[in-house]
Amino acid sequence: MNIGGRALDHIVYCTNNFNESLNFFERSLGVRPSIGGRHLKMGTKNAILNLGQASYLEILAVDENNDKHTGPHWMGIDLIKKPKITRWAIKSNNIQSDQEILKKHRPELATLFDGERLTKAGTILKWKMLLPQATPEVELVPFVLDWSSSEAHPTDKLIENCSIESIGFSEIEFEEKTNHCFQAMFEGIKISSSKRRQITAKIKGPKGFITI
Repeated sequence: MNIGGRALDHIVYCTNNFNESLNFFERSLGVRPSIGGRHLKMGTKNAILNLGQASYLEILAVDENNDKHTGPHWMGIDLIKKPKITRWAIKSNNIQSDQEILKKHRPELATLFDGERLTKAGTILKWKMLLPQATPEVELVPFVLDWSSSEAHPTDKLIENCSIESIGFSEIEFEEKTNHCFQAMFEGIKISSSKRRQITAKIKGPKGFITI
């Protein structure tokens, strides 16, 4: 999906009940998300739902079997009271350029991180990312991913039977730093006014549509 001239990579849906959320998507869309893996340094685990065009929905939960992680978990997952979208990510062909934008307007989001994970299929996923933080609960400014050095993308082995129809962003009140980031990174994306900061997405599956 193209959003303001940039390619969507994935949407992060944080949950405090992993299995219940997997059941929810299977029941609502007719597709069960595939177990992805564990983020050992972050203390989380995930499942993935292919949304087409090399984009996906990531269902993220605290990894209760990781007793080595200390401190807060990323993506706002420690702050949620119910499952919701807390982050989203875009692809980058020039992560240094995106890093400079964030250094100027949101320096806390400009830390470069190298990640690597071996999949069950035996392929190696490698990525560079501008690291998302543990706070706030919902962050409208996307984090950025570069997959150019990877053997594969997380969606490569997943059946493509869902799609994302739309994504929206709303804020309680105008925030100048966030608006400057959106203006520098995108074309024509507007942040609407709402009673709460939120990211919403409409997803289509074999059983119909849901909005999360």
